[in-house]
Amino acid sequence: MAVGRGRTGRQRRSLLVSGGLVLVMGAISLVAGLHATAQARDVHRRDRLELQLLLAWLTDGAQQVLAAELQAELARVGPWSPVPGDAATAGRLSTVLALASSFDVGAVLVDAAGKPLGVAQAPGAGALPDAADPGWSALRSAVERRSSLPLSDLLLSGTVPSLAVGLPVALRDGTTGLVMGLWSVRDSRLQQATSGLTRKESSFGVVVDGRGLVLSSTDPGRLGQDLPYASVRRALESRGAGILEVPEGDADLVGIYAPVGATGWSGVSLQSQSAFEGDIVRSGRIRQGAAVALLLIAGGTLVAMHRRREAVLRHHAMHDELTGLCNRRGWLALAERELELARRQGTTRVVVFVDLDGLKQVNDALGHRQGDRALTALAAVLRAASRRSDLLGRIGGDEFVLMLRDGDTVDTARRRLEEALAEHNAASAEGFELRISIGAALWTPDDDGGDLDDLVRRADVQMYEEKARRPERSEGVVRSRSG
Repeated sequence: MAVGRGRTGRQRRSLLVSGGLVLVMGAISLVAGLHATAQARDVHRRDRLELQLLLAWLTDGAQQVLAAELQAELARVGPWSPVPGDAATAGRLSTVLALASSFDVGAVLVDAAGKPLGVAQAPGAGALPDAADPGWSALRSAVERRSSLPLSDLLLSGTVPSLAVGLPVALRDGTTGLVMGLWSVRDSRLQQATSGLTRKESSFGVVVDGRGLVLSSTDPGRLGQDLPYASVRRALESRGAGILEVPEGDADLVGIYAPVGATGWSGVSLQSQSAFEGDIVRSGRIRQGAAVALLLIAGGTLVAMHRRREAVLRHHAMHDELTGLCNRRGWLALAERELELARRQGTTRVVVFVDLDGLKQVNDALGHRQGDRALTALAAVLRAASRRSDLLGRIGGDEFVLMLRDGDTVDTARRRLEEALAEHNAASAEGFELRISIGAALWTPDDDGGDLDDLVRRADVQMYEEKARRPERSEGVVRSRSG
């Protein structure tokens, strides 16, 4: 528990530091906006360039937060399977998508050579971008450079225009793979922030990738299109920041541009010359509004990530990592409340103690990975034999416990378990057979001083008595190859 408390403390400190940095930068931007109203034309131009740099910094920070959200979910799991199409890989990727809600398109695991090992599509997302999409080259290049933020350019070959961030993960064969989370540009937080910025009739703002394709825009109709001004595209190749006159087209435009940190993207604002030079006060208000909008998004994202991490930590404190059932602490806490409810309602409860027979034989003959499969298979059998209101838990290495609600007897509980076990064994193609020893105890409101510990102890004693009556219970647990 000391480790868990230390991890929570570190996460809170990280949240405070990150939030403080965002607040400081937001405050600097607001102060700069107030001062800009009293400055001359050259000061105004410097301010506008600083604004573009700030927007680029916040855009980069938003992507860093997005990558951190994915990293937080990847940190909870161990090495990944190097076998293409492994069902466990797809399950892990689906779990990552469920917890890291920003990735609304899908997730992909590839090996060091870029070979796909597993894919998970978000519900309703449609087809993912194919491997030949030119947008992947930026991500591959960032990985080769060991960039802190490996991002793709715009991916157009899938069902929806999307972006991807890739983070390295360890594979079980000792090599390194890459998990890539994908999200839609149309529904992204970046697009929501950009489209919410104040936009004059004669101006618009965009974020473009390394190829000049629009990733977000104050005008959503520009998403996925080429930035139409060759002079601006040439300026962006320098990866610097600046202001330039845009000679293309009928409108007398001014372009303000800046690189977006480690992303390889650029932020660009374009507006008419008259709007750019005409009203410094309104320009200051745009600065303040843009900073506040992006500040709120960045701050909200940080708070949401912190709450999600705390929820995950609380879940792991009360649940068994292997089976997903309640662990000893979680089950005892819920069972105490359930027994108190039964006392108030005057109803009965049944506690069933289940021990997996022959786990040592499975571990010795087939390996501990198969032993883990036996434990997860038994957890699935217990779920199948239980109702939604029943409490299931794994309270030891091969020991499980159930509390069944009013209406069940010891005999009906035992019969349901044995039927579910028989059905599983008949359908299973594993190299082992599941066998269990069962002990059950009935609690009634008339029990004199009977508490949860006593109830569990009685069920445990019955289970061991059943074991003693069946000394041969573990023989033949490991199936022969011919069988």
